[in-house]
Amino acid sequence: LRTTAFPAILGRRLCCNHCIAAPTRRFGTEYNDDGEKRVGFKHFLLLICPLTAFSLGYWQIQRRRWKLALLEKVNNLLPSPPIPLPKDAKSSTDLLEFQPVTVEGRFDHSREVLIGPRSIITDEIPFGGYGSAWGSKPPPEGHKQSNLSNFGAPSSTGYFVVTPFELKDRPGTFILVNRGWIPTCNRDPFVRKTGQIEGFVKINGCIRYNEKVSLQPNVLQSLKICMLPLLCFHLLSGML
Repeated sequence: LRTTAFPAILGRRLCCNHCIAAPTRRFGTEYNDDGEKRVGFKHFLLLICPLTAFSLGYWQIQRRRWKLALLEKVNNLLPSPPIPLPKDAKSSTDLLEFQPVTVEGRFDHSREVLIGPRSIITDEIPFGGYGSAWGSKPPPEGHKQSNLSNFGAPSSTGYFVVTPFELKDRPGTFILVNRGWIPTCNRDPFVRKTGQIEGFVKINGCIRYNEKVSLQPNVLQSLKICMLPLLCFHLLSGML
């Protein structure tokens, strides 16, 4: 006559005492010879989600701190009166980025370069200036002027126009001036003759240093369009 061992606990018939001592194993769980759970590769995969979330959160916090510090730096420097640009290159590179400066000279429009593609980042460029309004139709009365919604503006994507500027007190010495943003349809200088200023002029600006190197540099010599400022100036303008 067969008996049932611990029927109230196990709820099923057992063939021997060994079945009572054997640990309960879940489907898909790996155990070693001692009956302990084995840590497998899938357990490490479960750590990826919290670690990734923590890393992204930390990166966002650091990025926010960097942006706040940059905004504070810009707000402190831009209102200050412009200073004359130092005569030697070493002193110029020692200036803080966004330091206002003033220079006098003339543009060399024959060697201008377009840097892009770039998106417009302001809504305060007046009609007829270097912005999405450049070369577009006059807005109707009562229409709010905006780079992103300007009447006749085809797109918010375009290029920065960077033009060599020969200093008046140092003939043969050039600096690079970012003259502003233009839409893609106006990359031809012929359609923006108003911006081709001739003769000596005095301009105020701020010091800017080179952008980070792009992962996909693209230099189109036929259109004078590039993504890397220093690289394109070296290849197309022959200044560096």
